[in-house]
Amino acid sequence: MSKAESEAELKALLDEVTQAREKLISGADFGLEGVHARIDDACRNAMALPNEDVVELRDLMTALRDALTDISIIMQEVEARLAEDDAAHGGAADAPSQAGEDSR
Repeated sequence: MSKAESEAELKALLDEVTQAREKLISGADFGLEGVHARIDDACRNAMALPNEDVVELRDLMTALRDALTDISIIMQEVEARLAEDDAAHGGAADAPSQAGEDSR
C-alpha cells in the first residue's frame, strides 16, 4: 500500500468516527460496526511504510486516536445517563454496574 492510499484510508476512518460522534451526540444510531478491525488494518498498513512516511502520517493517526478516545468518553457518559434513568425508573437490576463489570 502506498503512502497516499494509507493516508486516504486513515482520513476516511477519521471522517467515519467524526460523523459517528455527531450521530451519537444527536441520539442517532452511530454505526461503527467493524471499525476496530478496519482501524487496526489501516494503522498496520501505515506502520509498514518507510519511516519517513510513517512520520508524515503520525498526526493523522494521532487525530484518529483522539477521535476514538472522544467517542469513547461520550459513550461512557451516555451509558451512565441511561443507567441513572434506569435506576430512577426501577430498572437498576438490568443496568451494568458503574465499575463496568457484569454483576452476574
